[in-house]
Amino acid sequence: MSFKLPNNLLKLPNNTAKQLMNKVVAKQNGDVSDGMKKFGYNYELNYGVSIPVLKQIAKTTEPSHEVATFLRQHYNIREALILSSMVDEPEKITHADIPNILNILSTVELIQQFAKNIFAHTPTLPNLFDNQFKSNSTWILLCLWSLGWALRLRRCVDNQYINQVIEALHTDDYYKDKKHSTAINFCIQSIAENEQYSQNIMDLAKYLIKTDNPLMKQTGEEFIWLNT
Repeated sequence: MSFKLPNNLLKLPNNTAKQLMNKVVAKQNGDVSDGMKKFGYNYELNYGVSIPVLKQIAKTTEPSHEVATFLRQHYNIREALILSSMVDEPEKITHADIPNILNILSTVELIQQFAKNIFAHTPTLPNLFDNQFKSNSTWILLCLWSLGWALRLRRCVDNQYINQVIEALHTDDYYKDKKHSTAINFCIQSIAENEQYSQNIMDLAKYLIKTDNPLMKQTGEEFIWLNT
């Protein structure tokens, strides 16, 4: 089945956003879209365009916080939201933008893309201990993925913050479900790539496998299996 861009979106004023979305429609893949639904990726509208193709589309325009914000505000479409993270200017993201962004991060895929494309590059990383958002499950995931990507992309990250995260991950507050343990695993693997922290993370993993929490135990076992 082939989908067109909804008529109400065709009438919106931002031509760059419209051009980007027309390129998305031209690359749609209904089989991929249907397959994603089976794995729980329930978007209001999903054209089934792959991440590599979306990266190619994003490269056809200059970075623009205005266009990215417009896409987030008016296009409740998987590809529009991912593209908004790819064309945004991370240095222009402010703390005031966070609530609106958290509201649209409805899947792990979106959280990962926003972490990698935006928040791993912002002047200040999203802080796991931010009093305004620290109880927000999506915020916790975003912080963990962002820290992991920042380290893998060789961003300079404050040592004190890394130590605080390592300490926090000794508690069961962050092992809420499989999504969180996966994010934690990615984060600690990224931290452990720095020799300065490799022993700290191995000690954390050894501690986790001795706990009674199944997700904590599994996280520790997976880390040790991958690193011994």
